[in-house]
Amino acid sequence: MGKEFLIGFTTALLVVLFAATLAVGFFWHQQTLQIVRLSLSVDGLPPAWDGVRIGLISDLHIGTYMNASRVQRVVRRLNAQRPDFIVIAGDTVDVRVTEAQEAEPALRALYELEAPYGVYLVFGNHDTPRAHLWRPLIQQGGIRILENEHVALQKGDDTLYLVGLADALYGRIDLRRSWQGIPEDACVILAVHEPDVADEFADWPVALQLSGHSHGGQIVLPFSRPRYLPPLAHKYYSGLYTSEAGHPVYTTRGVGTSQVPFRFLARPEITIITLRDSEAC
Repeated sequence: MGKEFLIGFTTALLVVLFAATLAVGFFWHQQTLQIVRLSLSVDGLPPAWDGVRIGLISDLHIGTYMNASRVQRVVRRLNAQRPDFIVIAGDTVDVRVTEAQEAEPALRALYELEAPYGVYLVFGNHDTPRAHLWRPLIQQGGIRILENEHVALQKGDDTLYLVGLADALYGRIDLRRSWQGIPEDACVILAVHEPDVADEFADWPVALQLSGHSHGGQIVLPFSRPRYLPPLAHKYYSGLYTSEAGHPVYTTRGVGTSQVPFRFLARPEITIITLRDSEAC
């Protein structure tokens, strides 16, 4: 009887320890924002923009699991990195949020983002269906929404172009409109929510593409590829790649979650990308 009790007790203890370890792991990977820093050499970067720091966040999924206080924490961490400009790469509001007042407090928290050359946002597949609700709230905070359009960032005599595309799943990408007026030899940073559309841009000048959408797989088993990845995020799902079109693509793991409020081996991410002129390196 004593031996059977000891075996049962040991088994139960191991199960509890395993469950506790798993729970702590899920909580830690969900709650601990990672600051990812990388330096990239890009062709044709204007001299005045050498060393520019881009702050990148994506996939906040404002809603039940991403409230105003959590957004404020993200904003504080990002502002502390002192980026020159900020790109929000889509899915700012979760598709399950249906009323403007539900998202308004968290969207207003984004008004505190600070960058001398501005804050820019593209829509993703979650926020595009109700973009008419989010657009006025976002714009009230001075955040520039880019939908198949570009902005020319000026520093001295040098211009850096930022193109933002519509969502590839629920919007309509218009490359001709987006690049209209951009010189052929310009340095262009591209923001689009879904990373795998990169291969369609071979005929368009792109120095760097910034994307989100995948959450890095959100829940990833050790030593394996993510079991679930959304459409248009199977190829370039996390980190830095070179697309078949020839330009670099950086896909952030994003900040929030969708479907289930957990992450594992795919920590939420704030990315700081420093650009360097390839000819000066």
